[in-house]
Amino acid sequence: MPRWTPPFDRVGPKEHLGRRLFDEPMLVGAKDQKHFGGLLVRHFEETRGDEFSVDRLGRSGIDGSVVKFLRPLADAAGRTFHPGKLFNGWAVLQADKLEKSIKGTPLPAVASPSKDNPYHAHVDTQRMFESEPERHYHIAVCLKELFTSKGKVRPIADQAKNEGIVRYVPLKLRRWLSERFNIWIILQ
Repeated sequence: MPRWTPPFDRVGPKEHLGRRLFDEPMLVGAKDQKHFGGLLVRHFEETRGDEFSVDRLGRSGIDGSVVKFLRPLADAAGRTFHPGKLFNGWAVLQADKLEKSIKGTPLPAVASPSKDNPYHAHVDTQRMFESEPERHYHIAVCLKELFTSKGKVRPIADQAKNEGIVRYVPLKLRRWLSERFNIWIILQ
């Protein structure tokens, strides 16, 4: 089955939109802290402007071939942070649940494909909290609540928990090497 090709001019109401999730530091200096599996407000902060960046993951569900296409792009985006962050998956929400979510302020998803990523879209947050001085933070809180209550998290398969020591050790080694030497190792 060929990979889904999204329309470049509109986002369908049943499309699944995903916000990329990256490792976020929790406590500075704590080496034995447990992994937090929830969503943080930091995952939804967008300070680059009024366009909240998302990936279009499928027409009516999450398409595996689209995820395979987007994974290297997301891994590369994680390496652009300083220090680099590991890509952990997506927070996913249906487009119609996003648009009809907040009374009085529609959040339309707008297709915005790029040369590298034909699955890119953004949510127009220009009219949200127009008079608030800290509007980007308030938008992040609203979007976090929306993705938490009406969405789901789609973790990356090779970083899933409890896969046993055989898979755990290479993943930890890959993370350690990528953090220390700024290289990326692909495990098969």
